[in-house]
Amino acid sequence: RRTRRSIQSRSSAAADVYKRQNQNYLNWNTTAINLINQYTPNVAIVIFGANDDKGIVSSETGKTIWYGSPGWNEEYAKRVNSFIDILEKNNITLFWVGLPIMKDKTFSEKMNNLNSIYEAEVSKRSNAYYIPTWDILADENGNYATYMKDSTGKSKLIRTSDGVHLQYYAGYLISDVIILKMEKIKNENIEGITEALLKIGEAITSDLYLEDILKLIVTITAEVMGSKICSLMLLDPGKQELTIKATQSISREYINKNPLKVGEGIAGKVALENKPAAIVNILE
Repeated sequence: RRTRRSIQSRSSAAADVYKRQNQNYLNWNTTAINLINQYTPNVAIVIFGANDDKGIVSSETGKTIWYGSPGWNEEYAKRVNSFIDILEKNNITLFWVGLPIMKDKTFSEKMNNLNSIYEAEVSKRSNAYYIPTWDILADENGNYATYMKDSTGKSKLIRTSDGVHLQYYAGYLISDVIILKMEKIKNENIEGITEALLKIGEAITSDLYLEDILKLIVTITAEVMGSKICSLMLLDPGKQELTIKATQSISREYINKNPLKVGEGIAGKVALENKPAAIVNILE
C-alpha cells in the first residue's frame, strides 16, 4: 500500500510539474503577441520545440497527456495552429525552421515527430513556410554529425557537446537556407504579379463585359495576394459614393451593402485621400 501510494503521489507531483511548465515556463502565444506589439514585424522566423517531448495539458479535459500517448500529437498541433493564427491575424509571413537531427537516437525520433507536426500544420497555411534542417546538419549517410566541412574543405564544429544545441557555423548554414527560401518566394511573387497584370490587361482589351472584367480582376488579385476575400468598389464622382461592383464574398448581405460615402470607413478614407492603406487589424 505504501509503495502504491508513493507511486501515485510521485505521478501526481510529476503531472503538476508538467502543468506548471506548460502553462508558465514559456507561453508561445503571449511571447509572440508581446514581440509583435514591440517590433511590428512582417516576417517571423521561429525554431523551437526541443523541450516539448513532455506531458501537456489537454485544452478540453484539463488532464495531462503524456508524450507518446494517444491524443498528444493532436493536442500539440492545436498549439502550433494557435501560434500561427496570431501571426496570420497580423499579416506576418512565417518561416518555421524544423528541428535538426539529434545525437541521441530516441530523442532524435521525438524531434522528428515534432517536425512532422510543424510541417503538416504549416502546409495548410498561405502565410507560412516550413524549412527542414534535418539533412542540412546530417552527414552524407544521414547520421548525426559533430563537424561539417565548409566551402574550403575545413572542418567546422556545428554542435555543442550535449548533442542538441547548435554552434555558430550550424546557424550560418541554416540561415543561408532561410535566405534562399525567402528569395525564391520573392521571385515567385514577382512572377505571379506580372502574370496577373498581363491577364488583367488582356481582359480589359478583350470583348468581355465590364462586370466580367471586374470579377476577373477580383479573382486574380485575391489569388496573387493569397487573400480569401477581395472586393472592388467603383467611385461615383457625382454622388461621391463607393459601390461594390465585384467581390468573392458569397454573402448576399455583403454584396448588397449600401453605397459608402467618400470619407466613411477605410475604403472611403482611401478614396478621399487618394492614398493606399494597409490595415493589419480592421477590428482595432
